[in-house]
Amino acid sequence: MEVVAGRSTGSLGRMIEVTASAKNFIESRVSEERDRRWYLVIEWRLGEMENFRADDGSSIWRRRPDKGWCVEIVGYGPEVDGELGVPLLPGVRAIVVPSNEHPFPGGTITFEDGWLKAEPHAT
Repeated sequence: MEVVAGRSTGSLGRMIEVTASAKNFIESRVSEERDRRWYLVIEWRLGEMENFRADDGSSIWRRRPDKGWCVEIVGYGPEVDGELGVPLLPGVRAIVVPSNEHPFPGGTITFEDGWLKAEPHAT
């Protein structure tokens, strides 16, 4: 799967766009530690599991609703392959972690309330 800012090829079929506020945040992180290899990792996250006791003392597990497509910026040291993912922004590569149940439809990376967020395109 290839993902490049503004266009995409391969099985993704849609582009990943980065808003100006997200780009500013990403660039500020990258400038803090230039010796790192920076990646925007996009992945499907399941809901967290909760465990509690029933009235009879048995253990009950429940999964919260899935968080959906999430994104984070990760900086790795020189031991990590610099060719992982594909170029997205100067000094930043994108990695989309595949999910069998939830194909990534492309989307927009935003920055809201201090966090990067993935807003997928409608499927």
